[in-house]
Amino acid sequence: MKKLIMIVMLISLCFFSLAFANDSKEIIDQYKYPVTLDGTTLFEIKAKIGSFTPEDRAKRISERLVKIGQNISLSLDNIDIKDSEYEQNIVIGNNIILTITNADAVSEHLEIKKLAQERKEQITYALKIYREERKMQNLAINILKAILATAFVVFLLKAIKNVLQYILDKLKQWIVSLEKKIKVVSEQQLLKFTEKLLRYVGYIIKVIVFYLYIYYILSLFPDTRQYSNQLLNYIVTPLQLGFTSVVAYLPNLLIICLILLCCNYILKFFKMIFTGIEKGKFNFEGFYPEWSYPTYQIVKFLIFAMTLVFIYPYMPGANSPIFQGVSVLVGLLFSFGSTSAIANIIAGISLTYTRAFAIGDRVKVGDNIGDVLEKTLLVTRIRTIKNVDISIPNSTIFNSPIINYSRAMKETNLILHTTITIGYDVPWRKVHELLIEAALATDGILKEPKPFVFQESLDDFAVSYQINAYTDKPNAMASIYSYLHQNIQDYFNEAAVEIMSPHYSALRDGNKLTMPQDSITTEAEVGAFNVKITNK
Repeated sequence: MKKLIMIVMLISLCFFSLAFANDSKEIIDQYKYPVTLDGTTLFEIKAKIGSFTPEDRAKRISERLVKIGQNISLSLDNIDIKDSEYEQNIVIGNNIILTITNADAVSEHLEIKKLAQERKEQITYALKIYREERKMQNLAINILKAILATAFVVFLLKAIKNVLQYILDKLKQWIVSLEKKIKVVSEQQLLKFTEKLLRYVGYIIKVIVFYLYIYYILSLFPDTRQYSNQLLNYIVTPLQLGFTSVVAYLPNLLIICLILLCCNYILKFFKMIFTGIEKGKFNFEGFYPEWSYPTYQIVKFLIFAMTLVFIYPYMPGANSPIFQGVSVLVGLLFSFGSTSAIANIIAGISLTYTRAFAIGDRVKVGDNIGDVLEKTLLVTRIRTIKNVDISIPNSTIFNSPIINYSRAMKETNLILHTTITIGYDVPWRKVHELLIEAALATDGILKEPKPFVFQESLDDFAVSYQINAYTDKPNAMASIYSYLHQNIQDYFNEAAVEIMSPHYSALRDGNKLTMPQDSITTEAEVGAFNVKITNK
């Protein structure tokens, strides 16, 4: 690992050195101007002579070369070098083409005579090409080349059309064969997308072919060659700028890679620590294992945020006004639009560290009872006993009373309770016995600790009895309650004890009991009013 970091740092230093060297070279060569003939650069002028700037000199030399090239009476064999004490003159007859001074030699890092000889050879060769290309024979050949190029382009465009159509037909067959395997999109959607894609690809290829065709035609003829060079520059210049920008950005890219590398290893370190806490390998007093995963998520978010802060200055265009404006806009949108989100995030973190509930717990939040499926920074998802998934914002949960039926299971068992009312004519000991037997016969109710009964109140018409029973299955409490109520009904009916829930306030004048007929015995006779008539 150390070796890898050292290698990356050395590469970064190399790129910084190259960038500095390139910057220095640009400063030296920023005042160079090309001497051209027929759109071709022969050499560059970097020094001035008297009041003539390098730009003026380059322009005048280019104009002289054009005049010499067009004046066939001037023989190119007469191009010669005339030297004097401080300069070298390249002449043709009595006409001066170029004057070379010591400043020119210094800018090219050559001796003045050697530089003069080099410039003479360049000028002579360029003028020969200039005159050669303007001969009628060469013009005729170039016209023939243009005709052949046109025919070739027409053939190529037709071939491209046929090839694209062939590819489209093959793709259609392949899409039809995949119809049963693809479930995300339909066959018609894929076919339309493929047709549009190939159509646009065809347009792009045709534009490229036509562009290259125009460039080639213009480059054949000397008088239009400058326009072909312009067309070429429209493509080459952006590519050069892009390549230069990529090379110049490499040091920043390496720094970003180093930051991401450090971030990766920091995350791995914290993940190892929190995973160990979750599995019980590490113990910290006051830090519970269930806190490990949410705490790791919070730490990971903070590390990512800090990493983004460190990376930001090295991102492309980070210092540009547009980038800064977008950053300000995003910040404003986040500030104005995230008030509720931030409240939910803070509430989610608070719920995590208050240990209000954990994944899988049976809880009651407001009027909703269910099992906790997922806890996120924004919402908590609960599945009710009816298999309905509810997403509750954490801020709502934080401001509501939370009943956790599963939390006590880690230390003791959950007590389920229900209340019935029995008439005063039934002995309370018998009621206690029946309620306990009904509870013990219920699936999910523990035998130990034993169920117990509270007599909650002595009401106007009946006594309220509350059965309390232990269970270790809080997630099944709804079904346990249902079975418990069934057993209470069955056991009381078998014992001929009438349950007074709801209350009956009607006068008992011999009307039927509320128990099933097959449960009524002689002990459960219907009460009635007795009328005694006395004759006088």
